[in-house]
Amino acid sequence: MSEFIEGVEIIEPGVAKIKIKEKSNVVKMPSKVQKQKDSEPYGDGAYKNIDGAIHHVRKTKEGGVFWAKICNFTALIEATHSLDDGLQRQTKYKISGVREDGAKLPEIEVIDTKFHAGTWVNEHWGLSARIEPTASASRRVTDAIHVFSIENGNIPSKDSRAFLGWEFEKGIWRYLHNNGAITKDGLDESVNVELSGNMSRYQLPKPDIDRCKSSFRLVNDFLNISEGNPKIGAALFAAVVRAPLYTAAAIDFCLFLQGTTGSKKSSTAAVALSFFGDFSFRTLTQNWHSSESDLEMTAFSGNCALTVFDDWKLGGGTASDAARMRSKLERFGQSTGNQAGRGRRNADLSARPTPYNRSMAVITGEELPSSSSLLARMLVLTINKNDVDLKKLTHLQGAAKDGHLAEIMSSYIQWLAPQMSKLCKTLPDHIVKRRTTAIVEGFASSHPRAPDIYGSLSSAIDIFFQFAVESKLIGLTDAEQQILEIERRLKAAFTEQSEHQQEADIVRRFMALLATALSSGQAHIADAASDHIPARSPERFGWRRQNGFLKRDKMDRSTDPHEQQDVDGRFFEYEPRGARIGWVKQDEIWLDADAAYAAAQAVASQQREPILTTKNAILQQMVEKKIIEQTLTRKTGSIISTVPRAINGSKRRVAVILEKSLYDEVNDEQN
Repeated sequence: MSEFIEGVEIIEPGVAKIKIKEKSNVVKMPSKVQKQKDSEPYGDGAYKNIDGAIHHVRKTKEGGVFWAKICNFTALIEATHSLDDGLQRQTKYKISGVREDGAKLPEIEVIDTKFHAGTWVNEHWGLSARIEPTASASRRVTDAIHVFSIENGNIPSKDSRAFLGWEFEKGIWRYLHNNGAITKDGLDESVNVELSGNMSRYQLPKPDIDRCKSSFRLVNDFLNISEGNPKIGAALFAAVVRAPLYTAAAIDFCLFLQGTTGSKKSSTAAVALSFFGDFSFRTLTQNWHSSESDLEMTAFSGNCALTVFDDWKLGGGTASDAARMRSKLERFGQSTGNQAGRGRRNADLSARPTPYNRSMAVITGEELPSSSSLLARMLVLTINKNDVDLKKLTHLQGAAKDGHLAEIMSSYIQWLAPQMSKLCKTLPDHIVKRRTTAIVEGFASSHPRAPDIYGSLSSAIDIFFQFAVESKLIGLTDAEQQILEIERRLKAAFTEQSEHQQEADIVRRFMALLATALSSGQAHIADAASDHIPARSPERFGWRRQNGFLKRDKMDRSTDPHEQQDVDGRFFEYEPRGARIGWVKQDEIWLDADAAYAAAQAVASQQREPILTTKNAILQQMVEKKIIEQTLTRKTGSIISTVPRAINGSKRRVAVILEKSLYDEVNDEQN
């Protein structure tokens, strides 16, 4: 089919048949005209659908115009979808298309920046769609689709969120979840929240205080999920009710449920998670096999909600697998404790917004991390195999599946909505008061952060039972008794935390690793005077007796530095094992800091838990704990942890500790 405009007949792109009076000629468009048309502005009347393909109007050198095909299809923007993930807003266009031969092109979603750049057609439709190979054809196709799409009015649009938690919109606090948003007036289903995977399970029912009253007895059932270890229910429930308060006061710590396979730790965590939606031990928020970026974004999207990161473990893989798992947890702990993500840059070096943990995270694992700095950001709950009663667990799982736990959370959040502005001002002070209680009573002494964690959890319990009393779910006297009992259990959990912190103390671990290196023949300590076998207890310092003994008379003194006489007068030959890590003089051990650190690191690597702290940091902590006996002070006031000592006629810088310090540390860990 041909189209005539002012005497111009289209034959093919770039070729026009011009009718001038009764004479006709075939004219190719010169390059000069091509440049002129490319520089012309686009316009609403510049495009036309001709035989199922988009055409663009062009001018000839003589001033005539004609329609030139710029692609082999037509398309429309059916709708736009804007998604805010809490870091940035991304808009996608839903586009439908039909090829000129009538074939329907697949419906696609295109990011707005790619659409306007004109780079999307072949990326999404492949070879099915073709754009003419001219300089501006891609941009003209994009503009034409835009023009065609708005001819009949505005394009339908949808605005969605991809995160949970509180949002302050037009003077109203609303809590986002996958069913909409909860406000003081109830459930607003007009709010769109779109989360993928297991995050889509964060769905709360419409608040109903009458249903909440019938479900409220489950709070007591959950608190007593483990009568043998009541700390578990108390700490988990405190975490559940603390989660929605993140906006009022940030949560810079995690809970760690530690237990062997079969201890029901994941199932117990799943019941706690069910206060926020439809979860089971098979559908927890995340697991530690995911990438670091995925873990970070999940923790960020889980804003003001409980999240469970399941199955952290070092065993069962290679040493590099263990190192990666340890690195993931270290970064997760830093993100939580510092409330900041890893810095990133765009291609133009501008800063990118970065995710960090905005949730109340619960981590499950078979073993604890060895880092004391990590444990300082956690409350550890150890679950033994018989701690959680199977009947109670099954009862709570059934109630969770029926949505009864989520009903309690839904009503709690509705009550919180009109309180949020006030809580943003008062909750931090409430936490400080509770922290002071912990410091005064001394039960949270494992680390300076521990009183803050206690203050944060116990304050949330106070707020929840205020909701329960005001909503007439429980009487004031019963609420006060519940609070006292939960606090008693929390205090017991924090008292136990001291033991976990001591086990992870890097100085204690360093000393234990040195003792292991000596006892296993991977290192030895020499005599400070001779630089050879110690005058006493050589086995204690990493020396091993050779087979047999040397027949010597008692009065015949040996001059061999590797020989030593026993109580019966016999002489035995000894040999040192491993590297020399120091020297002994009377009751002092003079450590070669570099060699001692290398020996300890070697043993730690064999245990698949390498030391992550630097040598100087360990020495500094040894000074602070007064394990290093002698130091020097610089003019600036800083402390030098090593001092010069004469060893077999030469001077060396060593870290001076008492022999009993090394073995006392080991004995403490063994008792």
